[in-house]
Amino acid sequence: MIPQSSPLYWEKACSYLRQHDSVLAECMDGSSLSSHGNGFSTLVQAIIGQQISVKAAQSISDRLRIETPEDVMRWTVEDLRAAGLSRQKITYIVGLAQFWKTEQWRAWPTLADALLMKELTTLKGIGRWTAEMFLIFHCMRPDIFPEADLGLQKAITSLYRIPITEIPTIADRWRPYRTVATWYLWRSLDAIPVHY
Repeated sequence: MIPQSSPLYWEKACSYLRQHDSVLAECMDGSSLSSHGNGFSTLVQAIIGQQISVKAAQSISDRLRIETPEDVMRWTVEDLRAAGLSRQKITYIVGLAQFWKTEQWRAWPTLADALLMKELTTLKGIGRWTAEMFLIFHCMRPDIFPEADLGLQKAITSLYRIPITEIPTIADRWRPYRTVATWYLWRSLDAIPVHY
């Protein structure tokens, strides 16, 4: 049974994916994506998670518990460094906190995927992967595929026994629900759900 907080498309997407991909169907365990509803926190956690393991990122996030721009400002640079953040990530998170206060992000939910990605990636420290995490975990858009994600690549190459170069071909069969496929592929590597 899919939890109530799942995106409205989740059950339909699961049914579609089971019909179109028997390998993926084996990974589909009844879990689902959910959002905690805090876009700022999602972006901060995604920045923290850049180029480090999920476990390391979670440890840093748990230490800092950043939910609002005000939470960022209560920490000194030394505190943030001691928690495990690089100077570069500190710069990105402080810049995001300053941007968030302008409330220019309020129009984001109305934007199409490509336009929202473009808006997000104008912010310092937010590249394609971080923007994709925002679209998946905060916006819960149905067809986001973070092709450069190392965990996702590992899951696909292992389950389908294909080289990385063939990933786009496999992923095409999951349209228009590549977010859902991505979720279950991540779960095939780690039973603990990823959350940003």
